[in-house]
Amino acid sequence: MKKLLALVLVLGMVASANATLIAELTGGNSVGSGTITLNASPVAGQPDLYYVVTIQGSAILTSSLGANAPTDAVFIGKMSDMGVAGVYGEGDIYGMTSYTSTYPAGAWITVHYTGAVAGDVITAYESDGGSFTVLDQIVIPEPATMALLALGGLLFRKK
Repeated sequence: MKKLLALVLVLGMVASANATLIAELTGGNSVGSGTITLNASPVAGQPDLYYVVTIQGSAILTSSLGANAPTDAVFIGKMSDMGVAGVYGEGDIYGMTSYTSTYPAGAWITVHYTGAVAGDVITAYESDGGSFTVLDQIVIPEPATMALLALGGLLFRKK
């Protein structure tokens, strides 16, 4: 049992040593329109070159750099411009022009969406230019699901 625990700890440390960014999408859990923020915290190692937020579904995204975006972050283009929108969805790509600046934690990218329907998936990726790694995802829930959750919350609260 101790050997298994040691193996899990070593593998966990190796996995975290390769990680360059801890990121979370916040907001954006409603049909129609909303705002999502990619909150990021760099960890050991240099950040990857690209950060991407995409939508798979009917919504339209517009994005901008957030208040805590790295000083060398720039808008690169749309996923469709790069020829990969069919695989990952349409979205905006941001890149870092150098690895010399410090990378603060906080809101890196702010995304506004309109026309979202239930089942649309909004995903944040990091990329080295060759492959994409999922950082976080938000699935737009059905209105009925949200109503059932709210009703369940009220029933739970009464007890």
